[in-house]
Amino acid sequence: MKVLFVSLLLLANYSFSFAQEKKSNEEYSSEIKIYFLNSYGAIYQYKYSENSSVRFQLDITGNLLNSDHESSGLSKYENGNAINSNSTRDETTKNYSILISPQYCYALYQNKYFNFYIGAGPSLSYYFSSYESHEISRSVLSVNETTEFNSINNSRTWSLGLMGLLGIEGNINENLKIFSEVYISENKKWNKIENETNQILESKQYFHQTSNYEVNSWEFSISNVTLGISYSF
Repeated sequence: MKVLFVSLLLLANYSFSFAQEKKSNEEYSSEIKIYFLNSYGAIYQYKYSENSSVRFQLDITGNLLNSDHESSGLSKYENGNAINSNSTRDETTKNYSILISPQYCYALYQNKYFNFYIGAGPSLSYYFSSYESHEISRSVLSVNETTEFNSINNSRTWSLGLMGLLGIEGNINENLKIFSEVYISENKKWNKIENETNQILESKQYFHQTSNYEVNSWEFSISNVTLGISYSF
C-alpha cells in the first residue's frame, strides 16, 4: 500500500513537471495589438500554425477642429462715401472613419528577436466629413446692414475592397512586442455629397441653395506607417 502511495506521488509530480515544461515551451496562440501612430485601432490575432494566423482588425480615426475669425476694415469710394465693416466667422470641421477587416497573415521570417510577415483580406469602411461655417457681417454707410451667411458641406463614403499588409514586430519580453505595419488597398467607393447655403440680409432678402450628388470611383492607396504594442497570451 505504501509502495502504491509513493508511486502515485511520483507519478503526480512527474505529470505536473511535464505540464509546466510543456506550457513554458509552447508558443502563445492569441495576441492583442493596439496601434496609435498615424491611425488608431486594435487587432485580435490567432496563430494556428507555426507560420499562419488569422486576425480581425478594427480601425477608428477622427478629429474635430473649431476656429473663430474676426475682421474689420474701412472702404472709401470716389464719391466720397466710406463704409466701415466688421465680420465674425465660426468654422467647424469634423471627420471620422471606421474600418473592419478579417485577414490572413503569413510569417515570412521569424526568430527569437523579430518577425517579418505579410497578410491580406477584405475590408469594409465608412468615412464621414463635415464642414460648417457661420458668418455675420456688419457694414455702415447711411444705415446699419447685417448679413448672415451659413454654409454646411457633408460627405459620406462607403468603401469595399481588398487590403494587403506588410509588417514587422520585435520582442520586448515573453509577452510584449512592438510592431509596425503599412497597408496597401484597392477599393470601390460610393460617395454622397450634400451642400447647403443660406444667406439672410437685414432687408429681409433671403437666399437658399442646396445641392446633392453622388460620385462612384475606384481608389488605390498606400497608408502611412503605423506603430503599436502587442500582448500575447
